[in-house]
Amino acid sequence: MKLGRSGVAVVAVVVIVAASIGVGVATPVAVSLKGVDPDSSLYGLSRLGESIRHVSDVDQMKLRLGEYQRMVAKRKGLEYQATLDEFKDKMENVLDQMPDNVEAKREIIQWMQQQMPGIGEARLRTMIEACETMRGDLENHPEVGAAIGEMENEIENYAREMPHASPERMENIGAMAYLIRERIMDMIETNKDHIRHPMNIDIDNIFLNIEASIRGQENIPNENLIARFDQKQAKFENDLIEVENKIQELPENARVRTAVQSLINNAIKLDNRAVQAASENKLRRALGLLNAADVLLRNADRIIDSITGYVENIQQFIDNSFSQEYQRLSQLVDNLPDTAYRTGLKNILQLAQNAFNDGNYELAKWYLLRVEDFMMKLRQGMMPWTLPKHRNMH
Repeated sequence: MKLGRSGVAVVAVVVIVAASIGVGVATPVAVSLKGVDPDSSLYGLSRLGESIRHVSDVDQMKLRLGEYQRMVAKRKGLEYQATLDEFKDKMENVLDQMPDNVEAKREIIQWMQQQMPGIGEARLRTMIEACETMRGDLENHPEVGAAIGEMENEIENYAREMPHASPERMENIGAMAYLIRERIMDMIETNKDHIRHPMNIDIDNIFLNIEASIRGQENIPNENLIARFDQKQAKFENDLIEVENKIQELPENARVRTAVQSLINNAIKLDNRAVQAASENKLRRALGLLNAADVLLRNADRIIDSITGYVENIQQFIDNSFSQEYQRLSQLVDNLPDTAYRTGLKNILQLAQNAFNDGNYELAKWYLLRVEDFMMKLRQGMMPWTLPKHRNMH
């Protein structure tokens, strides 16, 4: 396994023996291998060279991000999660260790902020990679593959928008991406007996932490830091109460509650770290951590708004809207003359029912909409998906 993948890394150590004044001396040679990616057999040598040349944490941080983005471009982002994780660790170490008053730190933070659109796009590209892998493994279930293809198009549209999106729009896209992540995780679990290639979609949590850490460095003032910290923490505590109250308005069995609570718990951990940093008189770092906590809390709030916006009147959806729509679509599917498409659409309806029973109401509605879309294509004389040759057409 190559360095940078999830799991154990194997590093090739190369030593050149040189003769000097008649005495053999084992001398490591600091070879610079630029542009060597984690999937290369030379990557271990490249990392050895970094160690010998004492490459700084800042430069290593930049190298790891570049490497990971190239892995994403090769559709290997999920496989090389460890590279992204190392970038996150290096970034947090740089932020923790640099004194507040160093000009270089401001330049580094500016560099981090410039990377935000690319990091957001990489996050979406890993989701597309997961969808592509699922579609390949579920080739004998073309109706599910077609539904996944619709989700890929949705993610692709967000990915195209990301490089030019405003910070607020990026956060809105991030909230929708979180719900899409939940869909993907549910699909992986539902189809685990048919998926041959393991996928660790939990990589999304690394992206969330990276984005929060970088956003946390924005708008930190140069004076009145103690007063500013006290004000922001008081606001964070009030916002936390509001978001927790909004969670209570969601149905108790709603799957999104667990996802949102995880973000809130991470925000609280960052708030605690901020208090600790402030007690050590590291006020700019404390404000950065508190800002990052606020980013996660806003994400949680936006996710709640997204789910309640997508599934309007969620309690009504649970009480009767889902069953009414399910019955309506079931009758339409039963009236189809084509057995193969009827079987596929019934399968999607069953997936909707399963998601509903599991409290994943966003996914349940999403499946119902896919059935509606596919039925419309059939009425227009189009094929919603390509039928395998072994499927019965009559």
